[in-house]
Amino acid sequence: MWLLVFLGPATVLFAVFITYPILSSLAFSLYGWEGIARRGFVGLHNFARLFSTFPYSELLVNAFWHNVIVFAVTMLIQNVVALGLALLLARSVWGTRFYRVVFFLPVTLSLVIVGFLWALFLNPVFGIVNKLPTSAGLAILASPWLGDSQTALLTLTLINAWRWLGFPTIVFLAGINAVPDEYLDEGALLGGCRKTCRAGRLHDVMGEDGALGIEKVAEALFEPAGAGRRLAFGAPQPAAQFRRLGGGQMS
Repeated sequence: MWLLVFLGPATVLFAVFITYPILSSLAFSLYGWEGIARRGFVGLHNFARLFSTFPYSELLVNAFWHNVIVFAVTMLIQNVVALGLALLLARSVWGTRFYRVVFFLPVTLSLVIVGFLWALFLNPVFGIVNKLPTSAGLAILASPWLGDSQTALLTLTLINAWRWLGFPTIVFLAGINAVPDEYLDEGALLGGCRKTCRAGRLHDVMGEDGALGIEKVAEALFEPAGAGRRLAFGAPQPAAQFRRLGGGQMS
């Protein structure tokens, strides 16, 4: 009974706002369309056209590999940086609580806010990302980050990694802090490892909670497309295309 009480509302919301739109999008793809008017049932004809007609076939391949790159780079950056931050926060130095809030704050921001903020930061005229190196006499480092096909994809990937960095940091930190003090005391007596043996708990974190981190990192397959649309100075289309698995759209 209590299981239904707690899981029922979440299940209903997930079914209405996630499951139903995905299944309806799949169903719509099996019909022919003229604008917003649905025509007859065409089966897999739309998919055959997608894979065999230029330029759709080329764009689809580009979007797929961009998704792979975004996922791999985001997972690497987030887990490595998050692990380092978690180890620093676990030392309980002055200001630890403040830094926990700062690191997790971007996770709470909406995609619109993130896109708007970074549109300002990356503005090639007055953006702080270019202003800082220029003011320091390093104007050679200034670049139209979203306007250059060589840097557009990496820039969007780093923005996405920055936004979700707080989540794996909290997961790692929870695992480190979960090590009982008596184990640390015994470790200190045996090998003097009190300062470092908390990190051994990370093996369990990756086994027990690592899937949560991977789930968030997997949102790299969804997020950059939306964030890219909200950046005022858009990236070159071929350089920053993503396949949106949920909505079936390409950006």
